[in-house]
Amino acid sequence: MGGHGGPDGFGILFSLLHTAIWIGALLLLAWILWRWLGPRLRSGGTPLFFHTPAPPSPMERLRLRYAAGEIDETTFEQMRERLQATYQSGGRGSAPPQGQPLNYQGDEGIC
Repeated sequence: MGGHGGPDGFGILFSLLHTAIWIGALLLLAWILWRWLGPRLRSGGTPLFFHTPAPPSPMERLRLRYAAGEIDETTFEQMRERLQATYQSGGRGSAPPQGQPLNYQGDEGIC
């Protein structure tokens, strides 16, 4: 008798309802933040948490340029031979020289 809810116990009911509303509001806020921040975090994530594909190799970039029609077949073959020569002269599994774009052809002017 006499407590917060009176003799019929409505105080406990209102207390539980109040707690449930607050828990629901916090869950709703968490869901909204996840929906809003989730894509932003995933797109700018670090490789530790999100997989980032390796950049294409010079040979793959050359093939893509040829497939896109940026270079003709003769240019493709010349550049492919130069890339293969670079890999062979540098040793097995070595990377192409740094600092030069893939379409660099020296003084011949082939682009």
